[in-house]
Amino acid sequence: MALPVLQNDTWLFHGNSITDYMRRVDPEGWGYGYVRLIAQWLRGRGMTPGNEFPKILNRATSGNTIRVLARDWEADVIASKPQVLSIKIGVNDVWSGLVPGREGTHVPLDEFTATYDRLLTETRVKLPYCKIVLCDPIGIWPPSPSAGNERLAPYCDAIARLAERHKVFAHVKPQAAFLQAKREHPEIDFTADGVHPTPPGDMVLAIAWLRATGLLNKRCEM
Repeated sequence: MALPVLQNDTWLFHGNSITDYMRRVDPEGWGYGYVRLIAQWLRGRGMTPGNEFPKILNRATSGNTIRVLARDWEADVIASKPQVLSIKIGVNDVWSGLVPGREGTHVPLDEFTATYDRLLTETRVKLPYCKIVLCDPIGIWPPSPSAGNERLAPYCDAIARLAERHKVFAHVKPQAAFLQAKREHPEIDFTADGVHPTPPGDMVLAIAWLRATGLLNKRCEM
């Protein structure tokens, strides 16, 4: 089943810099990463009768961890009353523990899992109609610390368990798509620094999101 696309709906994307992507300087507020690509794809395909288009909100902020999301959840998410909520968080929770001087912002796995679980529970209670999409963080490759992916894996496992527990609409797993893209096109840089996607990387992420939500399949791809 595909995610319904309705004119009067609000779609809210939340997360860290990969979702943020300079949204504050974008007149439409989408940013210049995968959120914009998703919005443009929906608009270009004319997904609903009469070319109606949902309202796209981007509430992500560079550097966010699940701890920061929790602090502002009521204002950033609940107050907006979205019909669709997409969350992509986790890489800063891990990465900050690998960088000297950033250890204080590292979020241990048990805190990450408990906080994420609490936010999803709160959202289910206050926004029972909301369709939730959980996105795994993409990998941490060189030149970032090489231990990143190994430490990130348990956080992705936790997100998978939360997706099952809360029966979310879709669970996006872009890591496999990035690995496949890197194997098939080693000449392309899909991340700028081992963490943040380049434009081709954002396209990989957007396609993974559209496929996981049922909006894109082999039959309708261009």
